Amino acid sequence: MFGGKRVRWWWFVGIGLGVWALAATTSDEPEVSTAESPTPALEPAREVPDEAIVNARKRRALASLLARRETSRAVTLTVRDCHRVAAAHAEVEIAAGDAHVAGRADAHGVFRADVPEGAREIVVSARGGVAPSGIEHRGTLARPGPAVEQVSGPIAIALSICPGATVLGTVRDEAGRPLSGAEVVLGEDIAVTEADGEFVLTDLWLEARQIVVTHAIGALERPIEPLAAGEERQLTLTLEEGRRVSGVVIDHGGQPVANATLTARDPAGEVLGQARSDRLGRFWLKRMPLSALRLVADGGRAGLGELTVAPNAAAESLVVRLAAQGVLVATWLGEPGAVLVATPDAAPWESPYLPEDNPHLRVLTSGREALVLAPRRWRVEVHQRDLISPCGGGLLMPGARLEVRCGGLGTAELVAEVVGEDGRPIAGGWNLDVDGRRALGELDAAGRLHARVELAFGAGADLVIGAPGYARHERRHLPLSPGTRLDLGRVVMISRATLADRFPDRDGTSPFGGIGARVQASTLGVALTAIARGGPLDLAGISAGDVVIAIDGTPAGYLSTGEAVKLLRGRPGSALELQLLRPDQSIFDVRIERALVDGGSAEWVD
Repeated sequence: MFGGKRVRWWWFVGIGLGVWALAATTSDEPEVSTAESPTPALEPAREVPDEAIVNARKRRALASLLARRETSRAVTLTVRDCHRVAAAHAEVEIAAGDAHVAGRADAHGVFRADVPEGAREIVVSARGGVAPSGIEHRGTLARPGPAVEQVSGPIAIALSICPGATVLGTVRDEAGRPLSGAEVVLGEDIAVTEADGEFVLTDLWLEARQIVVTHAIGALERPIEPLAAGEERQLTLTLEEGRRVSGVVIDHGGQPVANATLTARDPAGEVLGQARSDRLGRFWLKRMPLSALRLVADGGRAGLGELTVAPNAAAESLVVRLAAQGVLVATWLGEPGAVLVATPDAAPWESPYLPEDNPHLRVLTSGREALVLAPRRWRVEVHQRDLISPCGGGLLMPGARLEVRCGGLGTAELVAEVVGEDGRPIAGGWNLDVDGRRALGELDAAGRLHARVELAFGAGADLVIGAPGYARHERRHLPLSPGTRLDLGRVVMISRATLADRFPDRDGTSPFGGIGARVQASTLGVALTAIARGGPLDLAGISAGDVVIAIDGTPAGYLSTGEAVKLLRGRPGSALELQLLRPDQSIFDVRIERALVDGGSAEWVD
């Protein structure tokens, strides 16, 4: 019994010692007592720390280092090769003060590291693969102290490891003499030749495909074969006297015009060269002088265009826009020997004689069609000995035909079909004013209007039509000539009830359905004098100063302001087609949906 109890007691003692030993090995480090104790007679040998103790000491040391270290900032380095492509896995080094970080960029050519905040300079370097020429791709970039210190937060640096290529050579004239002061452009690099005509250029990204040279005596554009990394290429460039003039011909709608004739003239009017546009509207003229040039483009029925090139100005990628044209026919019915001369009203005369420098002046052959600029109001006069007299004229729209006759008394006819909004004929009265002479009459029961006026030369006519229950209808600038017949087609009269619905008041301050513009009659149509901010025209990108020359196909130059406003207003959500003339003489078509416009609260933009 006693022996059994002794065994159990030692058994408990053994378990306790085992638990104490396990706790000692799992702690970060054995406890060390600071209390004084008697020195033992024999000091036991120092045990080697096991792995757990060593790791614990490292963790504490690292934590202490991080607590004391200087604040850092992130640096992101992006490495590109000779084709601006990410240099994947390029070897990278970043030096910032005493810190030095090295590694490899990722698959996107990006390497990130932390550097001390107070570093006065950051130097990055990288290298990649070896080029086919055997030259290793390498690059180095330093960011100076002020740039680093003044910028807080992360730093992004882009670095090229492309060794590039070198292009060097000489620029000479056609006689072989070196040219100094010539500007040589290769990609993003520009050089100026020295006294011996030599130049040196580099192509860092190996993207250059042409070299361009300009000098006081002429210009040169020459393609070059692709450059290799580290290549050194020698070139001798012979400069032709004169510059290269090139560009594209477009019509008034912005479309390229093929087979247009380009004529280059000097300021005195002498022809320097001619060319034709290709199917894409492109043209080229070589060896043109560096003095001022006037380019005249004739696209036939596509229109006429003109462009002035200043002296020594760049003459590449020019755009010659053609103005629209119409057909003008002037016929002289009098005695032979008269000369018919036409000029647009856009250049009014201050004297009875035609200005000799008017580029749009046209001498016409009687009875023959002539293509002239449109939209324009054209005036035709007769020059007979020392006498200048009017022949007539009128408004010519793009693609339309204007016929003017003079020199003999004849009957001009004007016809129209007058109907209401429902298409039924309307009988009423009309008033025709031709050069101050008025002719009165009645519309017949079928709504047919027929007027006859005796004239000796062409004249513009103003027409007013009235009928009970309808708002009067007005037209202006109607061309009448002896022996001609003008058909207005169907004229739609608007009832006073409909007009009152569209125009709740006449001052334009109440809400109405319209395009969001204030208008004013002009020679060619209806000028937009102000645009409502946020209105249909404003949202379509149309500005004040544009001129509406057609409304749903009706030439606005023949309409009074009131008639134009009647057509422009309407039910919100309804659409209409407008043709507009810009100040630069370009013409474009736009579809507009009417919206509710509050004339009193809208912000009008001039």
